[in-house]
Amino acid sequence: MKFPIPFVLLLASFSLPAVTPSAAEFAACRAWAEHNLGPTGGAYSYRYAGARNATASELTVRPEVQRFDDFPAVEWLLRFQNTGAADSAILENVQALDSRFALPTPKGATLHWATGGVASFDDFAPHDVALERDRPFHLETAVGRSSSEILPFFNIEAGGHGVIVAIGWSGTWSADFTLKDDTVEVRAGMRRTHLKLLAGEQIRTPRMLVLFYEGDRWRGQNLLRQFMLAHHRPQVNGKPLVAPATGAGPRPRFTWITSPGSKSTSCPSTTTGSTPNGTARASGGRTSAIGI
Repeated sequence: MKFPIPFVLLLASFSLPAVTPSAAEFAACRAWAEHNLGPTGGAYSYRYAGARNATASELTVRPEVQRFDDFPAVEWLLRFQNTGAADSAILENVQALDSRFALPTPKGATLHWATGGVASFDDFAPHDVALERDRPFHLETAVGRSSSEILPFFNIEAGGHGVIVAIGWSGTWSADFTLKDDTVEVRAGMRRTHLKLLAGEQIRTPRMLVLFYEGDRWRGQNLLRQFMLAHHRPQVNGKPLVAPATGAGPRPRFTWITSPGSKSTSCPSTTTGSTPNGTARASGGRTSAIGI
């Protein structure tokens, strides 16, 4: 799994002006990636046989890194494989992201995040929190769903600079954000790992994304929106997918997102049928909080 499709659809609903990544943003991304995702690693952590980031003849740890020429962003995941003939030692506390981001923090840093989808009136509501020095701020999803309770997208803003972090995973994840002297430390990945690998067995971590920006948080959000549409929007026959709008409930309301710059319209529906912009389906049960 890469990153949640519903969030891509939400991103597509906003008609923000396009922005062009700057040379400074590309330089910040390149410097971080070369230091943390190079041969010596540093962007991730795990414990093997009780030791942090231990190496062993039977354990292969392989980062798969993707850089982008058109955005100041980098993605990666880790693959762990037992190449030995017997069971491995215990592999635990795997954090696909365990790193610090150099940000101007004399005046502090703000973490922007959003509620996930739980069929509530405040689904996808935005939140801000001022990070406290040396006190981790913890977020995690619930009930084994990647976007339940909390969306796996985070914007760290400090002194006119920022980093967006995203977790691509189909199950439960957790993340901790800690303000340090001149950096923000982020640890994110699967909520719990404590396992052994059978001979020949292989597992992978969540896919992580970091995107660097300068300016206010909205520039960062806009870069993320453009990046997601360019690299993660589903396509059919080489063309962007336009998904139907669906909902459930005795009288669900559907919000139709039209072309950029136009206004959204909504209409109630009590029957199943076609609409000019997609297929609406109504059924009994709990009313959906969103129409896409």
